Amino acid sequence: MFLRKYCIPLTVFVIAIAGVSLYYLQPPPDPVVPVVIDKPVEPLAKPTEQPSAKAPIAETAQGGDDREQVAPRSAIVSVEKPAHSDSVRDEMGLISAEEIDAQEKARRAFYASHGLEPPPPGYRYAKLGDGAPQLVKDKDPIINVVWGEGYRNYHQLTADELAIYSCLRGIEEPSVIKRYGLSQEEVEFGLVWKQELYEKTKGPRPTITAHLSYPSSNPFTDEEEQALRKRMRDLEHELVPRHQWSDVDYDFFDTIIADIRETLSRR
Repeated sequence: MFLRKYCIPLTVFVIAIAGVSLYYLQPPPDPVVPVVIDKPVEPLAKPTEQPSAKAPIAETAQGGDDREQVAPRSAIVSVEKPAHSDSVRDEMGLISAEEIDAQEKARRAFYASHGLEPPPPGYRYAKLGDGAPQLVKDKDPIINVVWGEGYRNYHQLTADELAIYSCLRGIEEPSVIKRYGLSQEEVEFGLVWKQELYEKTKGPRPTITAHLSYPSSNPFTDEEEQALRKRMRDLEHELVPRHQWSDVDYDFFDTIIADIRETLSRR
């Protein structure tokens, strides 16, 4: 009697909570743990800005080898914990066949209210934004690409501009300053020149997001997460050409330093 008195109201309560979900359509008693991995559009930042220490996970657009460290892309994983279902699920084996049948009818009614059939085993519905619910396989990501504006489109520079920029990336390094005996004025001039070239890299950049759905009984593993991150990075590199930086040509750097000094001497 105790279980019949309290389990039925609690079960109805769990179903009611699931009914108001606007993001993932999943009735109880099997809650969904949605995971969203975001790679936001790179902010319009200056090339001397440093990445925030608070970013949980950061990957530079050039795979971490760009000495500018300009507003690196972030791959942020946020996990929405499923609502606690108290002791109802633990006691399911003691609920009568009539009550189990009532729950199944409520489950079907839940999907019917959205014009859907119950999903087959291993599949779930995902409702993204204002779009219609989509039937997706557990752990099979829905990958979206939205274009915006950002920097680091180095393919937009000419070969000469890219060669100059490649050298000027290290203009502030102590070893370079010592090698050429650079004054503060010469370093600042080089940084201005570098910034002018960097502004030319502004252009279309993609925001890539992966939306996942899976049961709490089969969580997303670290290996699966890393594989998904790689898939997203590979897609980004397909959409935007990636420049591989080579060693600095110091013979060419000598010419650049000479140009800087000649320009400053005419002022």
